[in-house]
Formats: sequence, C-alpha cells, structure tokens
Amino acid sequence: DRRQRQMCIRDSLLIVHPITVSQARNLVEQAGYTDLYRFQSVDWDAIRFAQVINNDTEIIGCTMPEEKDPLGWYGFRAFKDGERYCVVVSVSRGQIEVQEKQGE
Repeated sequence: DRRQRQMCIRDSLLIVHPITVSQARNLVEQAGYTDLYRFQSVDWDAIRFAQVINNDTEIIGCTMPEEKDPLGWYGFRAFKDGERYCVVVSVSRGQIEVQEKQGE
C-alpha cells in the first residue's frame, strides 16, 4: 500500500523545463513573425495590459490567456504579413498563447 502511494505521488509530479528568451524568440520567428521587440515590466496578472515601447512612440496591448503560467510569460511586438501583433509565449509550456493583431 505504501509503495503504491509513493508511485502515485511520483507519477503525479510535473517536471517543467522552462524555455529561455532565445527559445521563445525562435518559436515566434518560426511561426512566421519578423522584427520582434521583446517588452518587459508588464502586469502579467492583468486580464489585459498595455505597454509603451520604442522610446514612448508605440503602445502594444494584449488580452492575456485565462490559464496563468506559474513561471511567467515572454511578450513580443512582432510583424506578420505587414500587420503588427502582440505575441505572448508561455515560459513553462513553451508555446505561443496569444497572437493578437494590433490597431483593430
């Protein structure tokens, strides 16, 4: 019985290998985005945020995913097909969570 409980506990542990900024950037580029600008200092717990970037000349904003990431997010302003996007990557899941077109 004790061994069975130990196996149960061991099997339920989730091992997470967070991705780096470089890996997140590569992921976004592989999705077809160019001219990436990483933004920081965002209230990642907000439902929606706006961030001033590029020496106060540009505002980027995204609606955040409902499912929070315990390790945080990497956010990028990026372009695809001539359109400007806010792209958010999950650190723990290593995937793009938000791809929101700007200026709509």
